[in-house]
Amino acid sequence: MNSQNVRITTDFSGLAIPNLQLLSRVEFRGSDNAPLEPHLHKDCFELCYHFEGRQHYELGGRLYDVHSGDIFVAMPNELHSTGLWTEEKSKFYYILFSCMPDTQNFLGLDDAASDCIRDTLYSIQTRLFRGIPHLKKLMDELLSISTTPSPFCRARTISLLTELFYHLTRLMQEENTRTDTLPEDIRTVIDYMSAHLTESCRSESLASLIHLSLPHFQRKFRMSTGFSPYDYLQRLKIAKAQELLADSEMSITDISHFLGYSSSQHFSGVFKQYTGQTPSAFRRQTKECSMEP
Repeated sequence: MNSQNVRITTDFSGLAIPNLQLLSRVEFRGSDNAPLEPHLHKDCFELCYHFEGRQHYELGGRLYDVHSGDIFVAMPNELHSTGLWTEEKSKFYYILFSCMPDTQNFLGLDDAASDCIRDTLYSIQTRLFRGIPHLKKLMDELLSISTTPSPFCRARTISLLTELFYHLTRLMQEENTRTDTLPEDIRTVIDYMSAHLTESCRSESLASLIHLSLPHFQRKFRMSTGFSPYDYLQRLKIAKAQELLADSEMSITDISHFLGYSSSQHFSGVFKQYTGQTPSAFRRQTKECSMEP
């Protein structure tokens, strides 16, 4: 792991709370991380709540593009990884908890609440759905109290977990989606960016497009997407660059000029920052993969 990355993990085994394993806060500060290898959690759910940045996960042969504000769930004994993607610059929490179809009194809760949580977990049709900012506040406090000795530590942990799973159960039942929650004006800006990748798309121009002041626009865009307008635009450009590198014969220099970069060196530096690879390495890898039987 990149030495700049940060991982803070708390093991709840000392509190003797049924089914609860651990909570971890992860911050990937660079893009030179290795891919997450395929793995599973025996009889345990893994629930990841991303509150900044972006990640890709592969599960059951499907790729999930996870953005800030999204929740990704791997069910017990499900093999998952990041596929060919490296672990990207991002911040997220993940919580591991055991829950099987015959689990009773989950977290020590009464039958009605326990059955509701268990049955909802096993009835979800998607592994990716939209969260709410309040989840981060709950997880922040869970991590904080676990490192602060107090006679109320166990009781407070159970209280926070009950509230956390109350919200998670409701969100799973509603099956919110990311695109449904994007404000219409921010969607307009994103569509404009996508259609004008070869242009500069300065934040001032984007703000005026939807009649907002620059500070208001920048705050609203980050709250809606998890990225600054500049960062989001770079990700769109890099995604287009990956498409051109894989499916066209354009030179790296031509691609850099087409996407509005000042030089191929600048383009290569940005590409590596976001993907962990140089453009030439990415093109070579995609061609090798396409030649495999």
